[in-house]
Amino acid sequence: LEALVACMLAKDPADRLVDAGEVAEALACLDARDACSSLSDAPPAEAMTRSELRLLSIVAVGAPVEDIDAEHTIARQEVLESAADPFGARVEWLADGSMLAVFMHAASASDVAARAARCALRLRLCAPEAAIAVATGLGEVEEALPVGQVLERAAALLRAAGRWVRVDEVTAGLFDARFVVVRRPSGIELHREEEVSRAARTLLGKPSPFVGRGREKRILLDLLDESVGEGIARAVLVTGPPGIGKSRLRQEFVHAAFQRHPKVEVWIGRGDAISKGSAFSLAGSALRHAFAIVGHEPIEERRRKLTERVARHVAEPEVRHVAGFLGEMTGTPFPDEESAKLRAARLDARLMADQIQFSFRQFMAAACGAHPVLLVLEDLHWGDLPSVKLVDAALRDIAGKPLVVAAFGRPEVHDVFPKVWAERGLSEIRLGELTPRAAAELARSALGDTEPRTIAQIVKRAAGHPFFLEELIRAVAEGRGEQLPETVLAMVEARLAALPAGARRVLRAASVFGDVFWCGGVGHLLGGRDEALRAHDWLDLLAAREVLQRSETSRFPGEEQYSFRHSLLREGAYAMLTEPDRVLGHRLAGEWLVQWGESDALRLAEHFERGKRPERAAEWYLAAARQMLQGADLRGAIDCAERGLGCGASGELRAWLLYVRSGAYAWRWDWTYVATSMAEILRLATPRTPLWMMAMAGKLASALMLPASIVRRDDVQALVDLEPGPESVRQFVFVLGLAWETLMQQGRRDLAQLCAARMEQIGSPISADDPAVRGRLYASRSVTLFQEGDFWGSLEAARTAIASSEEAGERQHVAGVRALLALDYLYLGAYARAEQEARDLLQMGEASTIYAVNGRCVLASALAERGALEEARQLAESVRDSLVTRGSSHYECVARVTLAVVLLRSGDLDAAEREARAAAEVLSSTAPWRTAVDATLAAILLLQRRADEALHLLEAAVQHDASGGGPFEVALRLAHAEALHATGDHARARALLLETRDLLFSRAAKIEDPELRRSFLENVTKNARILALAAAWERDAA
Repeated sequence: LEALVACMLAKDPADRLVDAGEVAEALACLDARDACSSLSDAPPAEAMTRSELRLLSIVAVGAPVEDIDAEHTIARQEVLESAADPFGARVEWLADGSMLAVFMHAASASDVAARAARCALRLRLCAPEAAIAVATGLGEVEEALPVGQVLERAAALLRAAGRWVRVDEVTAGLFDARFVVVRRPSGIELHREEEVSRAARTLLGKPSPFVGRGREKRILLDLLDESVGEGIARAVLVTGPPGIGKSRLRQEFVHAAFQRHPKVEVWIGRGDAISKGSAFSLAGSALRHAFAIVGHEPIEERRRKLTERVARHVAEPEVRHVAGFLGEMTGTPFPDEESAKLRAARLDARLMADQIQFSFRQFMAAACGAHPVLLVLEDLHWGDLPSVKLVDAALRDIAGKPLVVAAFGRPEVHDVFPKVWAERGLSEIRLGELTPRAAAELARSALGDTEPRTIAQIVKRAAGHPFFLEELIRAVAEGRGEQLPETVLAMVEARLAALPAGARRVLRAASVFGDVFWCGGVGHLLGGRDEALRAHDWLDLLAAREVLQRSETSRFPGEEQYSFRHSLLREGAYAMLTEPDRVLGHRLAGEWLVQWGESDALRLAEHFERGKRPERAAEWYLAAARQMLQGADLRGAIDCAERGLGCGASGELRAWLLYVRSGAYAWRWDWTYVATSMAEILRLATPRTPLWMMAMAGKLASALMLPASIVRRDDVQALVDLEPGPESVRQFVFVLGLAWETLMQQGRRDLAQLCAARMEQIGSPISADDPAVRGRLYASRSVTLFQEGDFWGSLEAARTAIASSEEAGERQHVAGVRALLALDYLYLGAYARAEQEARDLLQMGEASTIYAVNGRCVLASALAERGALEEARQLAESVRDSLVTRGSSHYECVARVTLAVVLLRSGDLDAAEREARAAAEVLSSTAPWRTAVDATLAAILLLQRRADEALHLLEAAVQHDASGGGPFEVALRLAHAEALHATGDHARARALLLETRDLLFSRAAKIEDPELRRSFLENVTKNARILALAAAWERDAA
C-alpha cells in the first residue's frame, strides 16, 4: 500500500498511475504479499536504474542554406515551431540552426510515425529550401536532447536529404497506405499523405493475399446485401488493436461492395489524431470524399464541386442552403451575403449545429433515395461526438433507405463514445488474431519454398498479429530472420509505454531473465527485498492487464513464477534497457540463479557473458558443453565449448573446454583435430589428474584411428599402470573404456584385454553404487561376449548396460550400447527387433556419429534379410559414401561389407566383389572385421563358380583368423566347407561342416529365450544353410 501511495505521489508525472482505473487495478492486487519473503533484507550493492530507452520519432530540419541575421533566425524559428506545435512535438534547436522535433507518448508506434510524418510535410511547406528527415527508433531522452541510434540515424538521413522529406526504413514500415513514399537507390522519400488510401499495403513488392478474414468480410457483405435488398439502414462497428488488419478488411470490403453492387456510392471519412474531437471533422472528411474535394484546391473549385454534387439529389430551392452548411463541415465556406441563415449561424454555435444537422440529414436522405450509400468511417476512436450524433440521427431518420454505416476503430472507441449507435441495431465485429493456418498461408505465399520450420517459427513469433507477421516475413526474406524487426519492436514498445513507469521498470528487469522469471529475481535486480515487494504489486497489475501470466508451479520452491504472455512483449521490454542496465541486469540475474540452484548451464553462461564476467561465463559454457555432449548434441557441445574459449579461458579451464570439444569432434571422425587438441591439453593439465588421464586416452584413441599412427604396447601399459586417486576412479574407468573400445576396433585384442581387466579391477568395487561405471563395465562385457560369438550373453549384458546408463543420464553411452543391442538381435535372427532398435538409435542424435553409422549398417542388413533389397542398398551406399573421406578404416570396412552382403543378396555379384575387395584394402590382417571380409568375398567367389580362388583365400584366412571363435567364425567355416566341397575334398568339407554344426548348437544352447533360439537357428541364413547342408552331406555319406 505504501508503494502504491508513493507511486501516486511521484514527482515525475510519468511515474504515476494514469487514472482512477489504474488505481483500482492496483488496489485489487495488494493481496498475496508473502510471495517474495524468501529474499534477504539486505539489498544488493548495485541495482538497475530507472533509465530506459523509449520509442521516438525525430523530425530533423537542416540549418538555413544561407547565413541569415538574428532577426530572420528568430522569425524562422517561430514559423517552424508554430508549424510543429499542433502535432505535439517537443522542439529543440541546435547551435547551427538545425531543428529537432521529437515525438513520443502515443497509443501506437504507427501513431508516432504518422504524427512525425505529417509534421515533416507541414514543415516542408514552411521551409521548402531546408533538408528534412524523419527517423524512428528507441532512444534515451536526457534533459533536452534525445540520444542513441535514432538521433544518429536522423542526422545521417538529413545529410542525404534533397527536395523531398527523407525517412528511414522503420518509419516507412510503420506508415499505412495513405502515406505516399517512393523508394529510390539513394533512400526513401515521403511525398504526401492522401486523405483516403487507394493502394493496398504490399508485401515483398506485391499486394499481400487476403487471408484469415473471410468470415468478417462475409458478415459485412451480408449487411450490405440486406440493406440494398430490403431498403433499410444498417450500422456495423469493426474493432481491433493497431496493426490487426482493420484497414485491409475495409479495403477488401469496399472492393467487393463495388463488384456486388455497382450502383452503390462509397463515402470514406477518417478520424485524425491531430484534429481528434474537432466538431464535424469526421463527417466532414467523408463528405469531402463524396464531393471529390482534395488537397489545397482553390476555394471556387471546391464550392463548384460541392454545389454540383448537392444539386444532383436535393431540390433546387434547398440547394444553396444545404450546400452552404455542408461547406461549413468540409472547410469550403460560402459567402453569407445572400443567406441570412448562414450569417446568423456563424454568430451562434448552437444554431450552426442545428442547421448542419438538418442539412446533413436532408442530403443523406436525398442521396440514399437515389442509390445505396456505404458510409465508411475509419479510425472512429479519433472521431468527434458531433459527427457521431449526425450519423446516429441519419440512421434514425432514414431507417427505411439503403444506408450502411461501416465504422472501424480501436477497442478504446467504446470509452470515447459509450454505447455508440446502440439504439440503431449496431452490429459489432471484434477482430482477433489470425489463425495459425491463415498466418502460415500468408507466409508461404510471400516466401515460396521456405523451410516449413522457418514458416512455423514466423507464425509462432507473430502470434496472429498481421502487422507483426508481415514484418517478420520481410525480415526473413532479407536474411534477418533471427533479428526482431525494429518496426515490430516499435509497436510493442508503444504498448508498453502506456504502462506506468514503475511497471515498465519491473518489465525491463523481468525481461533480463527471459520469457520466464521470478518475483524474487526481479527484486534482486531492482534493489532487494523492498523492491521485490513493490515489484509484486506491479506484477499482479501486469498480469491483470494480460502482459504477464502467473504460473501455477515454480521451478524454485517459495519463489512465485511468472512469464510473459508472448515473447514479443519480452523482446520489447528488453529493447528498452539501456546498455549499463543490460550488463548489470545479466550479471545480477546470473548470480541470483546460481544462488537458487539453476541447472541450465547455458542460461547461466549467457547471463555472465552478457554481464561482462567472461571467466564465470567460460566455466558455465564448459558445464553446458558437457551437458550437450552427454545428450549427444554434438553441434551444441562444440558451440558451447567455442563460446567458452572465446571468453578468454586459460589454464585448466581452457584444457577442459578443449577436451569436451575434442570429444564432439571424435564422434565426427576428426581425429587430426583430436590429436592436436590432446597434445595441448596434456601441456595444460596437471599430471595424473582426471583430465590428464582422459587426455592420455584421447591421444591413444586418435593414434589408433589415424592411418599412419602406430600404438606401442608400452603406451597402453603406461596407461593401465596409472593409479588414480579416490576422486579419479570413475573418470579412469571411462578412460580405460575408451582405450579398450578403440583397441578392440583395431583388432588389438591383447592390448584391449589389458584395459578390460584393469576396468574390472578398479570399477567393480564401485559399480553397485555408480550406474555410469556399471554401464561401462557391462558394455565391455557385452562386446567381449559378442566377439566370442555368445550373442545371447552379449544381449543380456547390453540390456543391463543400457539400463544403467539411462539411470546415470548418459544418453550418448546409451546410443553406443543400443547399436550393439541391435547387432545382437541381427545375429540372433530377430530382424524385426533389430530394425526397430536401429531406427530408435537413429532417432537419438546426429546421423554422422559413430553409433549412428553402426545403426544404419544394422538397419541395412535387417532390411536385406526381410527382402527390402533396394532400400537396403540405398542406405548402405549412403553410409559408405559418407565414410570414404573420414579416414576411419574400421567403419569404412563395416559399411563396405554391409553393402557387399546386400549386393550379394540382390544378385549383383560383380558390384559385391568390388565392395568386398575395397573393404579388404582398408583393413590390416589383424582387424576383427577381416574375417567378415574374407567370408563375404569367398561366398561371392563361390557363387561366381571360382571355387579354387575362394579356397585359396579361405586357407590363408584360417591361418590368421583374428576373431578367435568370434562372431564371423561360423560364416568363415561355412564358406571354407563349401569351397572344399566344390573343389572335390568332400570328406574334409563334411568334417568341417559337422564340426561347425556342433559349434552352432553349443551357441544355441546358451540362448535362454526359446523364440530367439529358434530364430538363431532358422532365420539366420548361414546358420540354416549349415544345418541343411550337414543333413544332406550326412545322407550322402551314408
